Amino acid sequence: MKQKIRYLLVESGVPIVNTKQFLSDFHGELLSMIGLEYYRFNLKVMTFISQKAFIIRCTNNYLPLLIVALTFIKRIKTQPAYFYTLKSSGTMLALKKHAAKIIN
Repeated sequence: MKQKIRYLLVESGVPIVNTKQFLSDFHGELLSMIGLEYYRFNLKVMTFISQKAFIIRCTNNYLPLLIVALTFIKRIKTQPAYFYTLKSSGTMLALKKHAAKIIN
């Protein structure tokens, strides 16, 4: 049976300068926080909307746990980091439209 996917629009409290380093550190932090259940989340950062906003893909069953995990992240490596969930949706297009309203 195909898993349902949800997309989450997330805003970072600090600007993301180096995206490759951020992705590596971000996934490492989530892995250490969630544990082996991390692999069931089917997480992927789909796109960066701006230096402070990005879209994450997640399995529908684990979406509430991901939101809680993002709330509890306070540091990535040594840099302070805060993440705010702005909206979730079943399509990336809806989130991109919502992000365009917020950013512009």
